[in-house]
Amino acid sequence: AALRGKVILVSFWTYTCINWMRVQPYLRAWAEKYKGQGLVVIGVHSPEFRFERNIDNVRREVKALGVDYPVAVDSEGSIWRGFN
Repeated sequence: AALRGKVILVSFWTYTCINWMRVQPYLRAWAEKYKGQGLVVIGVHSPEFRFERNIDNVRREVKALGVDYPVAVDSEGSIWRGFN
């Protein structure tokens, strides 16, 4: 209910993906610039490699990479499949 009427940008990513690393600064900037107009960025961490499934690794990288929007951890790919 808190998201009703908002524009939701869902970003599927993994912290070792070079494409996401290049996009991340823009996601952060858009989230800040347009939050007053209803934009909400939600990250979905969808690991490709086994070590990316470790929640401690994900937490460390979220902090290190400055990800300041909510992140769902989708280690089993269920959210990914839901968007397919």
